[in-house]
Amino acid sequence: MLLSAGCMSQFDVTLGHNAEGASPFIDADTVDKCAEVCQSIATCVAFDFNKSDKPWKDIRCWVHENPIRKLKEQPNVDHYTRGPCSRSDGRHIENIYDVFYRHENSLNILCLCYVFNYAHSLWSSLFVDCMSNFDSHPERNADGGSPQRGFESVSACADRCRELPECVAFDYDRNDPPYREARCWIHNNSQLKVKEQPAVDHYTRIFCPRNAF
Repeated sequence: MLLSAGCMSQFDVTLGHNAEGASPFIDADTVDKCAEVCQSIATCVAFDFNKSDKPWKDIRCWVHENPIRKLKEQPNVDHYTRGPCSRSDGRHIENIYDVFYRHENSLNILCLCYVFNYAHSLWSSLFVDCMSNFDSHPERNADGGSPQRGFESVSACADRCRELPECVAFDYDRNDPPYREARCWIHNNSQLKVKEQPAVDHYTRIFCPRNAF
């Protein structure tokens, strides 16, 4: 396990999914803490965060160091894929890409697969329609949302938000039954006040950057 000092990475979240083969970190009980753990490990490529009231083995943060993972649907768990690593002064920090290239005894095919996946993601972000991602805030919501009935999963609610240019966030109600029989609540007001709310998760939209072409 290689430590990476001063590295600040961004993460792309895949809602309602996880992958097998992660290592548990007991004390990282928030998304931010789990992200900090991943950033501190040069070989960390992703992490899963369990939002359940009673997470598996009482652990919320699961860190991945294997660049080849198979995602699967998993309610109340979100998968965060680590992006490029840089410092505030703009200098490059060694990350998993450099680790595989630098070691002659590493599995070349593993390295090539990982670099290919990264290049494909970069190419897609430049030339394919952008798909917004979301920052998750477990056990939180905000007032003023509009109910969207018929959207019965986090992914469906996220897709609904993406369809609406004015959507800045959404709440997903995990109660049974949900408030006013609606699980998905869309927010159009950017001046949101997020508060604690059991069994409801708040997702803030990360808008697609405009390409500088």
